[in-house]
Amino acid sequence: MVVYATKGGTQLFQSVDTGATFTLIKTFPASITAIANVGIDSNTFWVALSNGTVQHSANVLSGITSTWTSNSVTGAPAFSVSDIAIDPTNTDQVVVVYPGFTGINPPNRTKHVFRTLDNGSSWTDISGTDGGNPTANLPDLPLHSVVIDPDTSPHSYIVASDAGVMRSADGGPT
Repeated sequence: MVVYATKGGTQLFQSVDTGATFTLIKTFPASITAIANVGIDSNTFWVALSNGTVQHSANVLSGITSTWTSNSVTGAPAFSVSDIAIDPTNTDQVVVVYPGFTGINPPNRTKHVFRTLDNGSSWTDISGTDGGNPTANLPDLPLHSVVIDPDTSPHSYIVASDAGVMRSADGGPT
């Protein structure tokens, strides 16, 4: 079993002996705030950073020789990424969430949840719908975690905020 760990900063470590020993495989340009992998492809690995960007590898099992792609989340607020989730059935689809307050009124998208459908090449704010029902849009609250539920169709996105847990069963509009 391969195990990953961070050491409270910019370094990602990998253990190929179930945690008996660790090897530094990557140093990032900012502190690591979240990591994600998924059971269907153990070579796919995403890292969220304190500078608001994310990086991913499609060959993380290569360890120190793995290659990484850096992605800016277009339209995201100037906050660190607080959590990241990979779709458990399609590794090209990833959701990231942001903490803090954006100051955007809920009739518009509040810029707290972003999704990529193409492995990080482009990102969409799925925090609601611009001009939509303010009670259906995500409130302007700091988000701390995200989970993708593969047992629903379409997959539900579940986020945790300072006020509670919320779920979108339609990909973000509500």
